[in-house]
Amino acid sequence: MKLFISNVNYDAKDEDLDAFFEMAGFSPNSVKVITDKDSGRSRGFAFVEIDSASDGMRAVRELDQKEFMGRKLNVQESRPDPRESRGNRDRAVRERVRE
Repeated sequence: MKLFISNVNYDAKDEDLDAFFEMAGFSPNSVKVITDKDSGRSRGFAFVEIDSASDGMRAVRELDQKEFMGRKLNVQESRPDPRESRGNRDRAVRERVRE
């Protein structure tokens, strides 16, 4: 399950957020604090992947509004990227046009 974490401290690194989840009893598969391409500075949000949906939902319940590096995190299930679904739809339209 992929989680969307917002209100992340701008100084936070992947390792910091991973340690936070580990200390709370979760074992993330991956943690990615999203950074600006040009400056390399955090954009204030992250994605965390956890193996099971039940652990993911438990993480939402237990970690939402918990303090991390001086800020209260917003933890929720990640929604699909609308650009990905648009790409799939556009591809399907192109394939129909070719037929």
